Amino acid sequence: MRLTLLPKLVALFLVVALVGAVGSAITVMQVNKITENSIVLAEENLPTVQVTNALIINVYGRIGALRGYVATGDEAMLTDFHNRGAENQKIFKALTELAEKSQDKSDITPELQTIAAKYGELIETKVVPLVRSGKRAEAAQILKDETEPIATAFIAKVEEYRKLRETQITEAVNTVAASAGTARRVSVIATTISVFIGLIIGVFTARAISRPAAMLATAARKVADGNLNAVTNYQYPNDEIGDVATAMRAMIRHLRELIQTIQNNAELVAAAS
Repeated sequence: MRLTLLPKLVALFLVVALVGAVGSAITVMQVNKITENSIVLAEENLPTVQVTNALIINVYGRIGALRGYVATGDEAMLTDFHNRGAENQKIFKALTELAEKSQDKSDITPELQTIAAKYGELIETKVVPLVRSGKRAEAAQILKDETEPIATAFIAKVEEYRKLRETQITEAVNTVAASAGTARRVSVIATTISVFIGLIIGVFTARAISRPAAMLATAARKVADGNLNAVTNYQYPNDEIGDVATAMRAMIRHLRELIQTIQNNAELVAAAS
């Protein structure tokens, strides 16, 4: 199979390009992974932690409003308690939507809603009637014995969920950092290998072209000086340089035949005279 210089050079270039392409493909994959994890982090994990923190703050505020109401009998405190309860429902809805979006199987919103409903029912059926009838001491005792354990369990459950989400955020950030590091390493390695292979190919290509070309140049100078044995039996490559060597051998052969013919004719002329 005859392979000329241009296809050879193209093939060698493609080898270098292939190494670079593989490195680029891996880098792109890692960048895509970084993008996906960043989207999850920005659109799911962080909002969930923010909403969960808002729920914890609102629950503490609701407990404070209830204690103030029991201590003072101020109906404004009870209104604040109810308003915070309505705000909790909005937060529950937001948590449910985020869980559905991320297909989170660890969603505890239904459990929190059940606890909150039990807590609210206890307040409305026992605590509020006692306060309104002037029995704030009894209401305070119920608050201590019955409602505070429920509130404590509720807060503990929310804290557990928040810590789970914070752990997921940490893992997502670590994954992004690891992917970025992998992309950087792959890019550096691919570039280094491409340059190294390119240098090796360049050196061997230069030698493969320059050595036979230099030998042909030397042979051409010898032929010009009259040495018709200049072209040796060196195995030239099967490309354009080999074509030149073949043509030079043919030219020298024709020159020899021409010189031999001239010599023969000269001898005939000399014999005839």
